[in-house]
Amino acid sequence: MCSFPAGAPRIGRRIVTLLAAALFLPTGVASADDDEPGLGPPPLYDELREAEPEPAGHVRGGRLWIDRFEFELERGDLFLTPPVGDHAHAAVFLGRGTVRAWPPDGVEHQQLRKLIDEDRLEEEFERFVFWFTGDLDERLRALVTDPPARGGRGGRAARRQRDRAVDLLEDRRESLLE
Repeated sequence: MCSFPAGAPRIGRRIVTLLAAALFLPTGVASADDDEPGLGPPPLYDELREAEPEPAGHVRGGRLWIDRFEFELERGDLFLTPPVGDHAHAAVFLGRGTVRAWPPDGVEHQQLRKLIDEDRLEEEFERFVFWFTGDLDERLRALVTDPPARGGRGGRAARRQRDRAVDLLEDRRESLLE
């Protein structure tokens, strides 16, 4: 509940109350029919939300720089969602890799040295999920060394990897959107 100072004029209280009612009353009432045009998420949101990653290929010895982060993709499978608009918007990598991060400035570098006696952070990973805009999908595709496996025993393994990529992306979406 809003409280006013003891000496506040009554008219000020009434104006604030009327303004609050005018602002919140119309937005607090929901339409009974959510299918009306303009309500709910735009179709693009649904398309982004439902896109499933597809095999882009196998990566060996790839390096990707994003700002102060280096991703070394030693060996693994890359999956990208189909383009929405002009570019893919999510990538999943299943395999061995290392991420390195350098501090943005001298103060952060000093703190890193003080806490862990290192100049950078470095961590190995077995999978990653990226959401992105811009040309990162093209930069990731450029790291592909072998096309995705098709048919036969390799095809079954590739389908299992794709299922893992789909599950991982869905798990991350649920974690972020809940």
